[in-house]
Amino acid sequence: MQPNRNIMPGMWRLAWRGPGLALLCFALMGAQVIMAQVNASAPATAAGVPVITPVVVAPEEKPDNTPPTSIFFSHEDLQRVKNALEAYERSKREKQNTGETKANDFLNQLTDTAPAKPPEPKMFTYPQFFLNSLVYHTSDDWVVLVNGQRFSSQVPQQNAELRVVGVDSDKVTLEWHPQKLDKVMESWDRGPNPDVTFDRVNGIVTFTLLPNQTFSTYVMRAAEGKLAPMTVNLRPNEP
Repeated sequence: MQPNRNIMPGMWRLAWRGPGLALLCFALMGAQVIMAQVNASAPATAAGVPVITPVVVAPEEKPDNTPPTSIFFSHEDLQRVKNALEAYERSKREKQNTGETKANDFLNQLTDTAPAKPPEPKMFTYPQFFLNSLVYHTSDDWVVLVNGQRFSSQVPQQNAELRVVGVDSDKVTLEWHPQKLDKVMESWDRGPNPDVTFDRVNGIVTFTLLPNQTFSTYVMRAAEGKLAPMTVNLRPNEP
């Protein structure tokens, strides 16, 4: 579109008078061209006055220039690592609290009153030891049978309660380590026997048997023949 020379008479004549006036003239002519374009494209009101609608230009989004904190991981990777560390710390605290709770429960159990001992059995059986057989060749070659259990000079003794400590051609000497020492003390106090040795400190009863004899721990003596174990009622007054 060519500028309308009739809108501003004499403007072209001013442009010939100097460079400065020429620039001013061309600037005014440019503004005249823009206004003419706006007036041509703007809708007119009822009065014929053009309406200029302002154009809103959205601001240009600026790029994220935040410097990275790691040259190996992105921001998303670093956030995932942070979340994992936080989850680990929470789990460790929970385990620590659980361990402290268990320890406190254990200490509370220790401080509680100990449960009462179970009542003593009403019946008690005194064991008897019967010499079934004796085979003797030398002090290093012998076999005896007591209560059906075999003892030999060639085999180490495994019975911790009863042990053979001496053997000759007609008798056997044995050591008995009773589990109920208080009952043995009661039997010993009722009638000591010079043929029997009772070590109260170590809890050992030493006695001698001939073939076909039985040692009764109830009376702390040896008798001929095979005797049955003695069972006594420890609380006879109870029904």
